[in-house]
Amino acid sequence: MTAPTATTAPKRSAPIRFFEIDGMRGFGATMVILAHMNAKPLFWAWVFMDMFFVVSSLLITRIVIKQVVNLRGLLAFWGRRIERIWPLYLLTVWALLLLSLALSPANPDRAYQIEQFWRYFTFSQYSELLYTDSPMYKDIYFIRHLWSLAVEEQFYILLPILVLALRYLPRPLWIVLLLATIPLAVHERLVNTHMVLISNHIDAFALGSLMALGMSWMEANKARVNWLLGVLFLAGLAGFLPYVFENYHASVAGLEIDKYEPWAATAGIYMAVAWISLLAINRNARILAPLRWPPLVYLGVISYPLYLVHFPITSLFPKYLPALFAKLGLAQTPFLLVQAAMLFTSVLLAHILYKLIDQRLQAGRKA
Repeated sequence: MTAPTATTAPKRSAPIRFFEIDGMRGFGATMVILAHMNAKPLFWAWVFMDMFFVVSSLLITRIVIKQVVNLRGLLAFWGRRIERIWPLYLLTVWALLLLSLALSPANPDRAYQIEQFWRYFTFSQYSELLYTDSPMYKDIYFIRHLWSLAVEEQFYILLPILVLALRYLPRPLWIVLLLATIPLAVHERLVNTHMVLISNHIDAFALGSLMALGMSWMEANKARVNWLLGVLFLAGLAGFLPYVFENYHASVAGLEIDKYEPWAATAGIYMAVAWISLLAINRNARILAPLRWPPLVYLGVISYPLYLVHFPITSLFPKYLPALFAKLGLAQTPFLLVQAAMLFTSVLLAHILYKLIDQRLQAGRKA
């Protein structure tokens, strides 16, 4: 890659808006919420997790390549990530900490759980799984989803350092290094099947970065690339479907499923990379119009606050909502009513947080 000769970080340019990817984010967020609402047939929805990692890597790498040209640019990038991510995240963590204090006063593990909250403030939860098979502490069940944000934050810390260190290497060597993460990640998934570790998703991030590096080339060779990406997507689908078929009947019967399997995860990453690449280089294509549907795009826009709030809601409502309905005279709580309440509350609260906090933070960054 040719390095810029500037001695200071370049000014930020307006990013390309990928409406189709926003719509895909909205669709993926909806599927994850439905899966967390105990919709058994959606046991496979964890595949969208790596799709979000690929999208984050694509978008962030485009920013890092342009802006992190020296130490000043590195510090500026980290500052913007802190400004963008931390306010809403820390508000959520503090709120959930207070909620855990209110809900479990007689829990014998309560004090120990609270002591472990420092892990959420350092994005280091579950890090002990790198060298042991079981967590060292009992986590609080309605905040387990925050592991994926921890993995993303670890990536945001490492990527600009690597870009700065390798900036003057030729582009072919970058490509070789990024592709080398594929066997490394497959090996990690085989020997350590915990999905909560960045080592098990490093190829999703690396391939997203590779997409960012090759975006101009892919757009210039769209016809050929579309064909290759279609083959890659179908290959990933062929590897993922056996996992779905194998576990479908068990999910309907309510049996326990090993939700994260190494080869299915690898196939899912290939699908995600191919699909997101197709969306990125075929912007405004007529066939992708459903992904530009405004409500779906808006769900993608608010996907960050939606991610933060949905899991506590889908974890706590089934436990406490029936008692509330019973007080209102409903002896038996309708299943669909609980499901609708969880979905509506998740989207409403995410919308409020977006308008009050997240949108203003984004506006401040663009100013």
